Amino acid sequence: MSISDQLHQWQESQSIVEMHYINARSKRVIHGRILSFDSNEQKILFYDDDAKKIENISLAQIEDMIASTSDEPVQAVKAVQAVLTPQALPAVPVSTAINNEPDNTKNMTLKEEIIAIIELLPSNDLYAVLPLLKHLANHAEK
Repeated sequence: MSISDQLHQWQESQSIVEMHYINARSKRVIHGRILSFDSNEQKILFYDDDAKKIENISLAQIEDMIASTSDEPVQAVKAVQAVLTPQALPAVPVSTAINNEPDNTKNMTLKEEIIAIIELLPSNDLYAVLPLLKHLANHAEK
């Protein structure tokens, strides 16, 4: 399907479209409907739902367009929201304490406590912490 055909289809179906385009050297995102498309002039007459105004936009200005083809995503979101109401969510107690902390941390220096905690971490967490530790070590040397 060509761009022209796609634009005409969105116009006929009155699909809500999210348009990303460049206007006066700034990027803009607007939501609305295509009122008309002139394939000879390469211009779109677009109704901006949020601003309640009509924009005349050249195809050369457009970076991306995304159309809402049906209300299925909206229905899916509403179904999830209905399930996840505050009454449906179980109350889970949250603890801020680290359960794997060694019992004798009260008598340790800060460095010893950090080393004890690092020894408890699994390898994948150590890989995540390694760049931070290297950065701090390099910063401390300077």
